[in-house]
Amino acid sequence: MAKQQELLEYISQHPHCSQKDMTNHFLGSQNSVAHPLHVLQKKGFIQSYRDQSFTRYHLTEKGGEMLAVNL
Repeated sequence: MAKQQELLEYISQHPHCSQKDMTNHFLGSQNSVAHPLHVLQKKGFIQSYRDQSFTRYHLTEKGGEMLAVNL
């Protein structure tokens, strides 16, 4: 299962990535990425939007600050 910190770092390096992108990167199942993404979104660290094919994710200002503190 991908950890929240790892997902924040990935999203920071790959803005507007999809859940499928993250699943492929972490070699997990979609469920192993879905739950931590939901938690990060509820905490306000990431936002999502839907394009024609996928839900895509990017860091919020709060997520960028959290990542800077933890690096």
